[in-house]
Amino acid sequence: MNILLVDDSDIIRSMIKRTIVLSGLSVGTVHEAANGKEALAVMRDEWVDLVLADLNMPVMDGAEMLSAMREDPDTARMPVIIVSTEGATQRIDDLSSRGVSAWVRKPFTPEEIRDVILGVTGSWETDPATDESLDRIFGHVMETFAYSFPEPLRSGETPTPDGDVVCAEIDFVGAISGALSVAAPGALCRDIAAGLLGLEPDDAEAATRGADTLAEVLNITAGHLCTDIEPHTPTHLRPPTAARMAPDEWQAFCEAPRTRMYLIDEHPVAVRLDLRPTSARA
Repeated sequence: MNILLVDDSDIIRSMIKRTIVLSGLSVGTVHEAANGKEALAVMRDEWVDLVLADLNMPVMDGAEMLSAMREDPDTARMPVIIVSTEGATQRIDDLSSRGVSAWVRKPFTPEEIRDVILGVTGSWETDPATDESLDRIFGHVMETFAYSFPEPLRSGETPTPDGDVVCAEIDFVGAISGALSVAAPGALCRDIAAGLLGLEPDDAEAATRGADTLAEVLNITAGHLCTDIEPHTPTHLRPPTAARMAPDEWQAFCEAPRTRMYLIDEHPVAVRLDLRPTSARA
């Protein structure tokens, strides 16, 4: 998970970061902000799964930041843990009623912060029915949009792609929140772009537009998938991004528990869906 630390003391931020690392939690990017205003800017620009925030800060304190988060649909359900020296029961009750997920007092041990974070985020899990939806929707999009036919591979099969690999990612927030990623060989992205744009596969423009085409396939897949999972409440899709993937990154991506493997025109393709914990979407 990606964590945002909000505290006006860089020493405290460093201490919290080190304690989280020592806790043994699986952590992605740890963002930092010196006050609530800076934190809101980070949340607008970066994918954040969990916020750990102090209360007493200049410019915008933790309570003001929390109020702003709960008024924004993109951050309304984001878990917030208050990290403070304060411990007044009335203060805790007031902030809990306004959407604070948990409260931990400084200082704390790695075991304490691990237990608090796990209590708030629960487990990252994808329902088997969601995997079936992903197979069906990704296959439909590839067939109708890209004129290709994905064949699911058996669990444990991880073919090595020829040449470079492109990875596209998209985040979504709302009734359901999470991220969808797809990794595919650059040659396949080029072929898809050529077919879609009416170009020859060896046309330079097809190669140039390959990554953008993969991102658009992902965007359409994510839109249909979110509607399939939660048809009654809209979900906001953030713009997809695409970048080259190193060989070791491909291997790690394919071996992740939530990754689905396909074969498309003899090219291996990996798709991964990560949903936010249920507690964060409640």
